Amino acid sequence: MSKKPPLSKASTISNSLSSILNYTNESLTEYFKKNALIISPQTILEKSFANDYEYFLSQGNFLKVVDTLEKFQEGLVDTNTEAGKNFVQFKRQLYKLYEVRHRSMLEHEAFSFKVERRNLKQLYKANVEYVDEVARYN
Repeated sequence: MSKKPPLSKASTISNSLSSILNYTNESLTEYFKKNALIISPQTILEKSFANDYEYFLSQGNFLKVVDTLEKFQEGLVDTNTEAGKNFVQFKRQLYKLYEVRHRSMLEHEAFSFKVERRNLKQLYKANVEYVDEVARYN
């Protein structure tokens, strides 16, 4: 049985998200300790593949979660692969969800008003185009 390589530095492993699955729990624990991640790489993989946003949002300090995800991506994710692209997309959606959940009432109202104005402009343009089309047809 071949011994799995230790995970000592992010630069010593292949830049593939799936490659982390080849490492032992001991080597993942070592990586976790050296890079001061608050969530183990194995848990990050499981939760991100499952799109478990609530797990990451429920951690105590979201800035530490962000730092952990950034370090994980920097060291272990190949953004050129499909799995890497999915992880980046998951991370973006997670950050947006956090932003939406933590808006003040004034920020939320301003954002909603901006969206409503944009929708009204689109509806107005669509109506003008429709009226022009009906006029051409008649």
